[in-house]
Amino acid sequence: MKMTLVDGQESVPAPATAQWVRDGAYLEAAVRLAHADRPAARRFAVPLCMALLVAMVFSPWGGLSILLGWDNLLAHVPALLLMLLLLALFAAQTYPVMLQSNARRYAFAGDTACWEARQEGLHYRVTAPDAVVRHEARSHWSWWSALSVGPTGLRLHRPGSVEPYAIPVHAWHADTAEAQARQQAAAVALARSAGVPVRSMQASDRAGLVGSLLGLALLLTMWMTVCALLAALPYLRHWDVQALYSSGLGTFWWAGLLLAPGVMALHLALAAGLARRQGGHGVAALAPHLLVALAWAGLLLVALELLRSRVFDDALAASRFVAPMPMVVAAVLALLVAVVLHRSCVAYWIAQCAGLHNAGSIRLETP
Repeated sequence: MKMTLVDGQESVPAPATAQWVRDGAYLEAAVRLAHADRPAARRFAVPLCMALLVAMVFSPWGGLSILLGWDNLLAHVPALLLMLLLLALFAAQTYPVMLQSNARRYAFAGDTACWEARQEGLHYRVTAPDAVVRHEARSHWSWWSALSVGPTGLRLHRPGSVEPYAIPVHAWHADTAEAQARQQAAAVALARSAGVPVRSMQASDRAGLVGSLLGLALLLTMWMTVCALLAALPYLRHWDVQALYSSGLGTFWWAGLLLAPGVMALHLALAAGLARRQGGHGVAALAPHLLVALAWAGLLLVALELLRSRVFDDALAASRFVAPMPMVVAAVLALLVAVVLHRSCVAYWIAQCAGLHNAGSIRLETP
């Protein structure tokens, strides 16, 4: 922030000014900032709980109870409905759904917003495309309860406000990304000197990544267990589904932990490659991830078929993974795993990488 000269004397600093048009790019930046501003525990819990609920839905205590008869399934309907309701609530907190919900209620698209940060406070102005001022306000720094800042922008929290105000870093008036970052830092310094609490937002969502990895390990364990259960179903005695399912979890949990990082890296690399071709705008496409999921599901089924003598005991030695029912259900569950992974982790990570790339912080090809 530069000082201005009046009659040869140094006066108050020039304001740090940010200005942008309310369009789709601003909406994406604002939603990314909102996602990054969440507590780490919440970002960790959302993908993990989504995976846990999906695994519970496809368990003998959920949807797979139909294998024991329709009466058994009907007895589990209240629990199934509760699981699906909780799953919908957690899914609503993922980046793609947040972007869709904000786009539906997005008002005054095309308007120009302008913020000026001064020593005494903030000046806010919204101008319509026809240059008519829709709204203008001045506020003291004491009116703000907190300020969250990260490499891609900042958020201003005001008591009683439903949604904090987001200012992307690229909106600050400057010629280069480094100069824009300095303008943002100058505004943050003004807020801090006025007593506004300032908290930092992490550039990368490590908590969400760890939660997604554990959730993916759980989903892969569930996937292999259900495939083994369906492969052995024709040879089960007394339809002891729950015991076999529990045994499968004990058999495949280590494989789920080993496979999860590879599957995660595969989907992140795919999304990063597509983002480079598409310019990093919008939500990462889901269809390529579905195709990749079918590919790794097929390879894992073949591997399980080759190892079935180590999976099943002598009583179930005739069980086959490469059979119609296990193959169909494996494909469906793999598609579901890809959807959960895309919604809970991949979409936000690639969007954040694009935002960091535009802010000059990292290269796009490093998710």
